[in-house]
Amino acid sequence: DHDNKLKEIIYELKAISPKSRVSLFVDSTKNGEANLEAVDYAALMGANSIEIHTGYFSQCIANEDFTISSIIGSIITKAKQSNILVNAGHDLNLINLPELVKIGGVDEVSIGHAIIVDALNFGFEDTIKKYIDITKG
Repeated sequence: DHDNKLKEIIYELKAISPKSRVSLFVDSTKNGEANLEAVDYAALMGANSIEIHTGYFSQCIANEDFTISSIIGSIITKAKQSNILVNAGHDLNLINLPELVKIGGVDEVSIGHAIIVDALNFGFEDTIKKYIDITKG
């Protein structure tokens, strides 16, 4: 069974490297609703964290559809209640990252690609300052 094999692999990884974190990548929505099942699944499998795919979030923010914020917020809340860390990534940038910061509860973001792209426009030092300002809230 696939689930049992994944669970075994995660526990083996944790046994070999106890200080390492295992994170499962999850979609933010399922059938138009918050994908809370993914959080339950991550907990069941023994993952330390989830990384929420924020591509859809980014599209919604670009279209000024902020209803996605409550969906992301409910996933984060569920993860925190399950003692699971929350990472977020894909398509985050200077425009939509402030909305994610407003939601709160994210432990880490994957923004390397956006930093490089923005550095081409603003220079590396100014870009880093902009992202630091955003993440400080």
